[in-house]
Formats: sequence, C-alpha cells, structure tokens
Amino acid sequence: MNHTPPVFDNRDWALITGASGTLGKAMARKAAAAGLGLLLSSRDEPALHALALELRVLCGDRCLVLPVDLASPNGAELLLQDLRERSLRVRLLVHAANSRLEGTFLDEDPITQADWLQLNQLSLLQLCRGLGPAMVGHGWARILAIVPEPGASDSRQVLARAGQDWIERFVIQLNEELAGQDVRIASWPRRGNEDPDTMAADAWARLLSTHDTPAARAGSANWLGRLLARILPR
Repeated sequence: MNHTPPVFDNRDWALITGASGTLGKAMARKAAAAGLGLLLSSRDEPALHALALELRVLCGDRCLVLPVDLASPNGAELLLQDLRERSLRVRLLVHAANSRLEGTFLDEDPITQADWLQLNQLSLLQLCRGLGPAMVGHGWARILAIVPEPGASDSRQVLARAGQDWIERFVIQLNEELAGQDVRIASWPRRGNEDPDTMAADAWARLLSTHDTPAARAGSANWLGRLLARILPR
C-alpha cells in the first residue's frame, strides 16, 4: 500500500469544512504540516479565526477563513462561489462538517432532519460536484468524507444510520466513476470516544493510500454486510 506523501506547492489548497470542530481542527493541522494552504470553513467564525491564528505559523498568509452554514440550502453554493472568485486550486477536501440526530425518526423535528440531510449528505454531494471537474486531470487530489456518528447506539437512529450507509456507498460509486484518474474519495467514521489527533492521523494515512478502484470495490462487501446485519432477523 502506497503512503508516499505528495509534493505540494503554493498553488495547492485544502478545504476543511467543520474546521471549528475537534476533528476538523486536527485534519487542518495535518494539511498545514503537509504544506497545503488552508481554507477553513464552518459557521463558527470566531473559532475559525482562532484556528487560523494558530496555523499561520505553518501556512503564513495561505490560511483563509470562509464562514458558511452548510446546513442551509445555499451554503455549499456560496462556498463554491467564493472559491471560484478567488481562483484557488483545491487538491484536498475534508468534509468534517456534520451533526448528530437524537430520538426516533417519527419523533424528530422535520426541519432538524432536513438540516441534517443538507449538512451531512447534500453539501458533500454539492462540494464534490463543484470541485470535482477541476480536480480531474490535474494531478493528485483527494476527498475525505467524515461519516457522522449516530447520537446513540440505539438501533432506532434510522436517519443517522441510513445516512452512514449512503455516504459509504456514494464513496464506492464515485471511486468507480473516477477509475483511471488520480482523484480518489474515502470515508472515515467519526468515533466520539477516540482522541481526535489519533483519528486524524489514521484518516490522513487513509487519504494517502486511497489510490485504486479495487480497494474501493473491496469495501463494498463490508458496506453490504453491515447493512444486512441491521435488517435481517437474528
């Protein structure tokens, strides 16, 4: 498995969504240490500025704060428009912006559910679609989708658990479409009981090794097995 780090120059940027969260911050530090310029995005602007101040030791002026609420229907498009106007070359997207749901499907607030779907699934789809064409054919590029953790281990977390499977399946299918390109997409599960620095180190290694379609196809059986385990009687 190839873990050779790519070589970046001052034209290369990493977009980290959810950069105000613990895992988003840890992934931003990894990207900065690798020599990428940073585009830090979340809806918590003060936290983004605090992180930018910390990381400018590594990035200098190549650390930009782009506050946006990706749970809003036009949030992803506003972020993409900002990137287009700046003419920045994004070679790494880490979509760490996600949230939890609590309670059963029929008891959850429909607006909260819609916001969850927009943040965790639709914004990922929109960012991949918006950034993907510029990534293809321009050398090494990676996308990492952080899979949101359900609010509890209760099997009634219908939307959250279905959303996990949707993201993992999307990753598999998009990798198959990108076969032959040097653009790969990976998923990584958020685990609330794990140290964010350890999780970020593992996720970063996953990014560097995600380089071929057979690996993505091999994950398909795991995805299907997990799904069948949930729906088949024991």
